[in-house]
Amino acid sequence: MSVYRVAIVELEHDSGLREVHHRYSSAFGFEVTFDSVTPDELNDALQSLRIGDLNAILVSRDIDCPVDFGVLKLDVSAAASGSINFVTVVDGALCGFNTDIPALHFSITSAVAYPEFRTTLIMGTGPSVKAAVYVLSQYFDCSSFYVFEPRIDAYDDFVKFCEATNIDIQMSRVTDRWMVPMHDPIQCVVTDSSLDLQSDAYATERWRLLTRVFASLRANMYSRHRGLFLNLGPEPMSRFAVERWDRIARNELWTAIRMDELEQAFAG
Repeated sequence: MSVYRVAIVELEHDSGLREVHHRYSSAFGFEVTFDSVTPDELNDALQSLRIGDLNAILVSRDIDCPVDFGVLKLDVSAAASGSINFVTVVDGALCGFNTDIPALHFSITSAVAYPEFRTTLIMGTGPSVKAAVYVLSQYFDCSSFYVFEPRIDAYDDFVKFCEATNIDIQMSRVTDRWMVPMHDPIQCVVTDSSLDLQSDAYATERWRLLTRVFASLRANMYSRHRGLFLNLGPEPMSRFAVERWDRIARNELWTAIRMDELEQAFAG
């Protein structure tokens, strides 16, 4: 049986990422072993990758900021999104990929019949959200985005990224008191809030906003779109966290896509 050795850049043990790859490898008759490395140990992992002691490096979802891999060849998705979560050797050179891009495209087209031209609410500005904006704008012609981000500097940096990704994007900043439009309801919501925080008092303002957004689309009888909720936050350490936002979305007949589904799409 072939054995592949993979390093995971993580701050805490990412059991979900390991589980997905173990399931896939066992189904196809090979074995995967994992080494845990911190961002500070990344140079050693890259050297192991160069000399063939490792087959690949993955980045845990719990790391919510770009990891500095130094100089790599980048595929189109990594170059466009400004984020790398998979590194391997291609033709003798270290190459970086953003696996969220193809995984999101596959998951969205599998989940809803009409993914195009959706007005979108963004909650969060991390790498997974940036990947979603890239996919929605580049592949599905979504150009109208509302952003809930209390930190002005984070919002400004996010807008610069989005405008560099697609000059046709229109961005508007909203608060939890925003009057959700009924004539052009939100048809897609993207968030990277950790699932355990979605059950916390910290999320009250966002929870109120989402409740109105999910309900407004269902109340609009003229929309051909079924709501699409990209719930891209990392899994909590405890599986007992209440999935509040997913539950609200499904109660209003929205289709929810979770981060673990993206990992399964990439592994497959």
